[in-house]
Amino acid sequence: MSKNMSRALLMLIMLILLLFLVAQCNVGGFQSPEVDWYYTIPNDYQGFLVIRYVCADGKPLLIQNGEAHLEFNDDGTACIKDAFQPSHGQVFAQHRDGQPIRVVGSPWNEKGYALYGQGTRSIERYGVDYGTFEILWIGDMEYLAANYLKGLDQFLEDRFGIPTVD
Repeated sequence: MSKNMSRALLMLIMLILLLFLVAQCNVGGFQSPEVDWYYTIPNDYQGFLVIRYVCADGKPLLIQNGEAHLEFNDDGTACIKDAFQPSHGQVFAQHRDGQPIRVVGSPWNEKGYALYGQGTRSIERYGVDYGTFEILWIGDMEYLAANYLKGLDQFLEDRFGIPTVD
């Protein structure tokens, strides 16, 4: 075989390997699988809902058939033993009595009782890393829009012992 043919064959093999690696990444080799979240929330609860990840005394997050089911405590908290893993599925919510709860993507221009997820954040205060938390709100969307994040620091201090920012 000539040098040019050997080089071409080597380049073709490298290209095939690169395409294989790219295909693996797209199939989910480096991504979390898509998971739909099902929240169960105490009846008539209104206020912040906070999930704490990597809780020493937390429950393991069970994901089966692309679904994660999570029940919040009466105080609006949930502690998960596992680390947060992003997913891109849908969110469904209901009260403990089975009554469905509307889920909205934004509190702005919404009215009535609904669930809104504010996202996940790591919380560090005064040099102490308190971990990863997912912040949600359930209740009147007009109230939330007018008082966005008001009271979150107090909620975190009361429920998780995280000091408020001065």
